[in-house]
Amino acid sequence: MDRLAPIESGAAYIADWTWASLKFIVYLLYLATIPIHYPIYYTFAFVVFLFSPIWYMAQLFLGAGLFVANLIARLKYLYIYFACAAVIGICAGAMLHGSTSMLFILLGVHPSQKPATQPPPPAPPQEEPSTEQESGAYSGADSSGLISSESPSFRRKGKDAYRHDMTERERDALYENKWRQSGSSRAPPIPPIKPRRKFRGLLAQTIHEESSESESL
Repeated sequence: MDRLAPIESGAAYIADWTWASLKFIVYLLYLATIPIHYPIYYTFAFVVFLFSPIWYMAQLFLGAGLFVANLIARLKYLYIYFACAAVIGICAGAMLHGSTSMLFILLGVHPSQKPATQPPPPAPPQEEPSTEQESGAYSGADSSGLISSESPSFRRKGKDAYRHDMTERERDALYENKWRQSGSSRAPPIPPIKPRRKFRGLLAQTIHEESSESESL
């Protein structure tokens, strides 16, 4: 202890001397900066005045953020409720999907099957031109001389008309047979369809040509 006493006293003296020296230096600096104290003070006050709106806006946003954070922290029970509701809904949906899939498998119903396509509706029957219209059309064409009996288009039309006449004759014969068969039944008889006079075909054109030649004579 006696040996450390001089060292402790020397360290205390050096510390006191250093502290006194620093105080003296600071005092000298204060005296040297007295002329610029006021300019620095007013400059600092002016800068604070310019940036005061930004400072207040920052305080406002900071307060709003803190309020939202506190509100979120207080609504933790509501979040827990929503989380539990979501878990319950997911479990219920999984159970419903499993039960419906099991029922589909047991009943042999596959939801991926497409419904059977229905056949398209039959086309409406086309109306046939009346005898007067046909006779007027053919007589007008013969009188004007636009259609020639020797042209290939006329021959083709004559063949088509002949086939159409044959089909109509067969249909008339079928209706007449049905009418005869239904005469003995209790159902009211079907009136026979009278064959209509046809004014188309090669024969009709030839007759018109002969009549036109006789008129010219």
